[in-house]
Amino acid sequence: MRKKITHVVIISVIIPVLLTIYTCPLQALTRGQMISEILDTLNIPVSANFSNFSDVSTNHPFFRHIETARAMGIIYPGERFHPDMEATVAETVFFALRTMGLEHEAMLIKHFRNYQRENIPLYINPYLTLSEIMDPPLPGDLMKSMTEDLSEESLYRVVKWINKCKSNLQWELELGENPIKAVIFREGIGRPSGQWAIRIAEFETLENAQKELRRFISTGEKAYIEQDICSYAVCSGPFNHYESAWNKYQILNRKYDCSLVPASSFYSRALFWAGLRIDPRAIQPEIITAPSISGYKLPLSWISEYTKAYGAINGGYYYKNRPVGSLVIDRTPSSSPLSYRSAFGWNHEGDIAFGNGNFRCRVKTDAGPVNVTTFNSPPSSNGASIYTPDFVNYATGIPKDSREFLIKEDQLYEIRDSSRSNHFVPRKGFILVSRGSATKRLNSLKTGYKLDISIDWADSKMKDTTDVIQGGPMLIKDGILCLNNEGLPENFTHKPHPRTIVASDGYYLWFFVFDGRNPWHSRGVTLKEAGQILIDMGMLHALNLDGGGSTEMIWHNRIINMPSGGIERPLPYAVIIKGQGRS
Repeated sequence: MRKKITHVVIISVIIPVLLTIYTCPLQALTRGQMISEILDTLNIPVSANFSNFSDVSTNHPFFRHIETARAMGIIYPGERFHPDMEATVAETVFFALRTMGLEHEAMLIKHFRNYQRENIPLYINPYLTLSEIMDPPLPGDLMKSMTEDLSEESLYRVVKWINKCKSNLQWELELGENPIKAVIFREGIGRPSGQWAIRIAEFETLENAQKELRRFISTGEKAYIEQDICSYAVCSGPFNHYESAWNKYQILNRKYDCSLVPASSFYSRALFWAGLRIDPRAIQPEIITAPSISGYKLPLSWISEYTKAYGAINGGYYYKNRPVGSLVIDRTPSSSPLSYRSAFGWNHEGDIAFGNGNFRCRVKTDAGPVNVTTFNSPPSSNGASIYTPDFVNYATGIPKDSREFLIKEDQLYEIRDSSRSNHFVPRKGFILVSRGSATKRLNSLKTGYKLDISIDWADSKMKDTTDVIQGGPMLIKDGILCLNNEGLPENFTHKPHPRTIVASDGYYLWFFVFDGRNPWHSRGVTLKEAGQILIDMGMLHALNLDGGGSTEMIWHNRIINMPSGGIERPLPYAVIIKGQGRS
């Protein structure tokens, strides 16, 4: 009898408990649990060697995950995190995409393709749009439950989606339509940087960088020099915690035009590129120089806004404020060629040419042709030089024994001795400066004479071009990958860097930028990798232009890539495209 009573008592206790378990809603997961699961799924090692949020104690079960996310910049700097607050599905997707390094892509969506969802915070909304249109997309049923609390089931679904992203993540966005459009592409997940730095200033010589470094260190700051292919940056840091770097950045930004950038250079699978595609039969690119606007060098965004361009991109190589290699603008050379480097050019009929960029320039006179060997710099003792308004307003450094021939709209307007000249370069013309034997042959010229300048190209493919930019090396020729470095060092060609490339698929002209030097956003590419990617896209010809910190592309006054230095590098000239493109 006693055993029966005991069984009745046990059953009467257990059944109500079981009923309570199966009838009560599942408990929502917290923000701390959510962050922990995302970091573990993405194999991000956690550490406890960080300062903590004021509301996250060191004995909190998710302390190490939360503080690691804070140190890596996944969680924005702040005083409190609320680790035990219920997480939502939307918030989980937001942190997952941020951890994979897709912040830049979300910001592009916010600017070009955003629409607001009800009851979703503004800063989360573009990430949700991104999760819908990327491949693999977030499951549709999760998209419908964004405002709901995060449950074990929904977290399981998000984790499953993250694992698919680890294997093969791709996202593409097309803007505009013919004759000009932009294509933006991202593949692979990134990895948060373990260190951060603040770029204080950038210099073209080591001597100037060292001078600034000594001055900066004398103020009690920790700093170092980071060497690029062609520049030297003075950086504060490195910092092992994003918030420490952020706080220092807020202070230094009051005095310097500085930027906060990753200081780690490990490999990641993330790769971002963007392309401008134009129909050259409808519109042609234009070369715009900074001096033709104002100043020696200008940010690309300034050039784009001033010219009201639909698209803009950096051009070929330069040193200080002058181009390196051939640069021909509307049939007039502005820079001397490099004999062994490749170039691309075009004309007003829409013809595109890729070939050797070497040329010889001559002025035809009754006494015979006169070779022009220098551009925007003083002539040799028996030579001739052309000064164009694209790079100088006043010709400088002209020897007193020179003769100046002022040309306006292809006609000889004035002849003057250099010693009596103000060296002013006309806006619609140029100055031909001669010395020695070149002057003797040019003395037969009279005012009103129609001056004929001829460019004899080493490569017959270039003979009909009106505008030319020399870069190098050639990456693709007639659909075949090229392997000639054209004299460039291996650390430039064989290591991943940001790249700017011009290409043609036989019908359209393309300009590409590949971002790099940021493991969270984009790893960069070697020239061989870039060439293979473009061959896979159907390109028949491709030429490398200037890259590194100069790599930049603009669409409708918006920078659509991420310059590796964190801010725009001023340029002596750029390529712009005007037309009927629409965002």
